[in-house]
Amino acid sequence: MTGNPSANQNGGAPEKKTRAKRAVSVRRIIIPAILTILVLLIVLVVNTLYVNRLAQSISDAAQRNLDHTNYFMQLNRSVDRLAELSRSFVGKADTAVLKEYYAEVDVLQTTGYDLLEKLQASGLGRAGDYLRSAIDSCNARWQVEQYAMRLSAEAARFDLADYPSLRAVMLRSEDASLTPSAMRDAAAAMLLRGDYEDMRGDVQRSLNVMLNMAGAGTETFIRQQNVAMGRARVFQWIVMAAVLVIIAGMALFLFRRLIHPLERGVKLVQQGTPVPEDVGFLELRRLAGTYNGLLAYRARVENDLRDQSRTDALTGLPNRLALQDYVSELASSTGHETVTVFSMDVDDLKLTNDSQGHAAGDRLLCSAAAAIQATFDDGTGRNCFRFGGDEFAAFWTDASEDRIQAALQRFRSEQIKRGVHISIGHASASELEETTIKTLFERADRYMYVEKAQSKPHDREGSRP
Repeated sequence: MTGNPSANQNGGAPEKKTRAKRAVSVRRIIIPAILTILVLLIVLVVNTLYVNRLAQSISDAAQRNLDHTNYFMQLNRSVDRLAELSRSFVGKADTAVLKEYYAEVDVLQTTGYDLLEKLQASGLGRAGDYLRSAIDSCNARWQVEQYAMRLSAEAARFDLADYPSLRAVMLRSEDASLTPSAMRDAAAAMLLRGDYEDMRGDVQRSLNVMLNMAGAGTETFIRQQNVAMGRARVFQWIVMAAVLVIIAGMALFLFRRLIHPLERGVKLVQQGTPVPEDVGFLELRRLAGTYNGLLAYRARVENDLRDQSRTDALTGLPNRLALQDYVSELASSTGHETVTVFSMDVDDLKLTNDSQGHAAGDRLLCSAAAAIQATFDDGTGRNCFRFGGDEFAAFWTDASEDRIQAALQRFRSEQIKRGVHISIGHASASELEETTIKTLFERADRYMYVEKAQSKPHDREGSRP
């Protein structure tokens, strides 16, 4: 484990040197940015005092422009709200929806004609023409909505006594003869037709042109009244924009190079994982490099200790501690129908130690481990164990009897090939509780000792080199 994989792939030290050149110290960014902002703020204050003396002459025009914008937004909201309410009434004829619809119609008409009067009073007659066009388009949409709601009301047998304008809408003969269900479908289709949606586009375009023309007229009026005010405001906005750009840029830069790396680094440190060394200021990168070095060293030590504590030093197989963990894990797992335990014991280990020395006994154990792994390893390297001096075990899950017998035959061949004889017993069960596995292991152990007792020394002579 290392804290900088990219460095390992590209040559280690040269990559770190390249990154160090690109890294910037925090002091080289913060101090110049703060001084620049202070100077710009002083300029902005002076210019603002000058602008305030000129602002009164154009405040009324600016307020009118703001009013136009608010009217524009209200008209758009009302048009969309009328479409929403008409569709809602067509879907389900409801008195509350109908009342809200006509209340919104009043809002739309009042807002439109009020704005028209203001535009005419301000000398913005051309903008008022576009507003009239938008109002005409709204009326056309309103007629479509009225007709669709009249169809829906007719289909639902809705009482229109309190709504004379809707009751006054006359249905075409072909629509009046439709069934209630067909009337509702026809009403819904009318509100989805292209020409209905095109009317909304006409309203939006007319309102946009109206707003743009009104704004342009107001701006022209302001420039004609006070050219100096316009220049002062331009200068003010330039200074403010410069300040905002510097602040935003510095904030973004600090977030990307300081705050975000720090937050991410704290989380990674809490999780005990490496911290990236290629982001942030130079100081953060150096700190991350130091931390990653310590973390990598600790990880190597922990891995070495973990492997040593769970691995048999002589054979390389998992040891008794690993066996206990494996049994517990197997007992708590699901999805296995059967478990098969193989209990094995190396024959004549003591005789070999006494007659040929412990080095020969070690070679005998290594040969036995190789034969066991070659036969019973399931590809994970975790299911074969040496848990005693000459005691070995292996586990299989969901193994058929044919597979087990074939493995035992292959195991005999492996013993002959490697010049070792190993007594073996096996047992299978479908219950996977830990106590059952231990009982299963004891049964396999008994079968192994039965085989060991039945095996004669001269039967094993052929397997010795």
